[in-house]
Amino acid sequence: MRGTSIVVAFGLGCSAPAKPDVATPPPPATAQKTGPKSWFAPKEVTSIAQLIPFQRWPGVPARAIGIVFVTGRQPWGGSIDHLRNVIDRSSYPQTYAFSAGRSSPHSVMWEATSGGALFMKDYSVCKPSGGELRLDATAYSEKSRNAYGLSRRAHIVELEVNHGQGGCGGTFVATASKILDGTPDIPMDPEAVILELRKRFDNVVATYSDKLVVDTSGDTNLKNVKRTQTVGILPTWIATTRQLEVLFVYRDLAEGDTQASRGRVDPFLLARPAPPQTRQVGHGVAMAARYTTDRTGRFLSEQIYLPSAFTEHDHGPRDWFNYANETP
Repeated sequence: MRGTSIVVAFGLGCSAPAKPDVATPPPPATAQKTGPKSWFAPKEVTSIAQLIPFQRWPGVPARAIGIVFVTGRQPWGGSIDHLRNVIDRSSYPQTYAFSAGRSSPHSVMWEATSGGALFMKDYSVCKPSGGELRLDATAYSEKSRNAYGLSRRAHIVELEVNHGQGGCGGTFVATASKILDGTPDIPMDPEAVILELRKRFDNVVATYSDKLVVDTSGDTNLKNVKRTQTVGILPTWIATTRQLEVLFVYRDLAEGDTQASRGRVDPFLLARPAPPQTRQVGHGVAMAARYTTDRTGRFLSEQIYLPSAFTEHDHGPRDWFNYANETP
């Protein structure tokens, strides 16, 4: 099954229709926004996985503007990590990550002398100019006492990165921070905005509930089936347009055990065949939506990616959205 995306964009102050008309979308074309309530051309996606950046970490500038958000299980859903896993466990460390420009989430450490959730001395980070920088740093959540003004699950921030040397890879140390949300320039409350967008996404999922059906009928050997429904979230800040963009992914997975065939007997070695091996197989369906708001938190657009079926196996990393493990 191929997933299709339909975008409806609205100008500020325009009301959104209850449901995008996906029955008769316009023909595929290179389309540009022409005004309020205009259609974009639908995009074909072979997998919901294509929407999620995989270890995409462009270099981080000396001063970076983006969103920090608390990972793990939160009221808006589970955070999506750099491997496309949805982290929907309360036991997962709930500390701030950073994203800007549709990057994968960066793990953020904060320069400190003690405290926080994960204090480390001489924490090593790479420098774009080469070599490494070692700093005493810790990780924070919104509940941690800190000197950076972090008090909510999400903030729009301007960070000094690695003492102004910039960063590379999936982690860096914030050595100074300025909270930008709640100011005249960016008056939004990103935590409240994301929670409201989650409500909107729940309504979208409910609208397509008849298409979000997991089919395991073709796998008669599947045993011990466990059914899970999860919602993953990856917010990012687009600095060029000063817009908040939030990707939600809904996933319904029926996962169970199946028995692989026995190994063959080698007549020369007189070896016994290998015993049957149990492997995990999952059949599921996923859909997604991407939302954009302006710097005030006002809703701008909604892009819906229609339900897409997938099958995943237990070979390789248990990576929910890895291309190798997902068959469209």
